[in-house]
Amino acid sequence: MGALAKKLIQEPLIQEWVECKNAPAKAIGKVIAGALTERHGTDPFITISTDPELIKQGNIVLCSANSAEPFLSADDFGMNAIVCDIAVPNNVHADIVQQRPDIIYQQGGIVATPNGESLHPTARAFLGAGQLFACMAETVVLGLAGINRHYSYGAISKQQVREILALAKAHGFSLASYKKGNSL
Repeated sequence: MGALAKKLIQEPLIQEWVECKNAPAKAIGKVIAGALTERHGTDPFITISTDPELIKQGNIVLCSANSAEPFLSADDFGMNAIVCDIAVPNNVHADIVQQRPDIIYQQGGIVATPNGESLHPTARAFLGAGQLFACMAETVVLGLAGINRHYSYGAISKQQVREILALAKAHGFSLASYKKGNSL
């Protein structure tokens, strides 16, 4: 059992579920987050911040800043961190894997096309057959849905994320995998 699971199992709500086996079937993450916030004032296990000083404390770090250049280096992360860099261009310098073999580094989201449709092999970069970068898939989904305006330019709301996810599912797109190499 991991460190987070060991701490979560100490929470009264989780203990009740384990003892009584009556955990909710749906939205379990929301229920846990709500119970943690109610008990502690904030979620004690997840920190959402734009403060670079907090990065070194994170076991799992999600990078998604809008920056033209990478601004995070291998020294910015704690030991054995898991780093998911979904920004394009990347937020993390490309040499992180060579400098820090203890870090698990994953780059951006990759979407599986509904029927294995693919870019030409010479245009795929690090994509496999039947895969698109999430930003490319968003454009395709918007086209299939007949939406002819920009969708995620500037600030993005939770509602927009939910809507594009629903459109992607309706058209048969799904999460494919992640990439470890730089595609730029």
